[in-house]
Amino acid sequence: MGDSKIQISATTFGVGLGFVAAISITLGGAVAYAVTHYTGTRTCACDDYESSVRAKLQKRKKNMSRYTLPAEYSSGSVHDYKTDCRHIEAIGKEKLELYKMINGKPYNADDPLLQEMLTDAHELCYEYNRLWNRNSRKVILEGLLGKFSQSNPPYVEAPVYVDYGLNIEVGKNFYANFGCVLLDCAKIHIGDNVMLAPNVQLYTAGHPTDYVERRSVEFAQPITIGNDVWIGGGSIVLPGVSIGDRTIVAAGSVVTKNIPSDVIIAGIPAKIVRFIGERQIDNPVE
Repeated sequence: MGDSKIQISATTFGVGLGFVAAISITLGGAVAYAVTHYTGTRTCACDDYESSVRAKLQKRKKNMSRYTLPAEYSSGSVHDYKTDCRHIEAIGKEKLELYKMINGKPYNADDPLLQEMLTDAHELCYEYNRLWNRNSRKVILEGLLGKFSQSNPPYVEAPVYVDYGLNIEVGKNFYANFGCVLLDCAKIHIGDNVMLAPNVQLYTAGHPTDYVERRSVEFAQPITIGNDVWIGGGSIVLPGVSIGDRTIVAAGSVVTKNIPSDVIIAGIPAKIVRFIGERQIDNPVE
């Protein structure tokens, strides 16, 4: 019996040591990571991590010419690529589905180039969401988003999720709280001083109502948000919607139609519940 007790005690002691060692290793890695980003002192583990992020950013930069369209074929193009093959030559066959997506035409979301673009953006989102250092995040945002103010860069809390990133343009003093989703199959243009509360979702992507067509085809329509707009938590903005300057979207709203400036909207679907100031609305949202 005595030997048995000693054996159990030794086993328990060994498990305890293993547990402590595991915690030490975990904390050691976390501390090393923090030291690298907050003091600049480098460690091997963090060097490998930073090299991985740097490689992903360099890959995206290298492929930027493949991921973007010539200016005349960007959002709002009126060219008919179906009847004039010169436009296909100018765009490039590899970019044909990208052209259709950006310009609101039905497109194949399984196109190899689009899938490559998605993967690159999602990998950068993953890296962004596991960082806590603001300077390191800013470097990733520069590679992830299409355009933002360098003098007054956006503050985006993690986690954040995008489709392509390159179709997102934000103005000065942009703030997005935790858990925002920006599906930028078409352009998402956001003005200055815009605030997104937690879990705001901006959807440019749509699907056909015909179930057979829906199996292989998608479409996208741009979203435009004016200056000084505040969108409350959990709100959803659907494809093709424009929101005017200084408008407030109440938490939990679903915005399905264009919204004028200087109003407060709420509900599903969102409707005007109040005017801001004395400005009158000629055509209020029904």
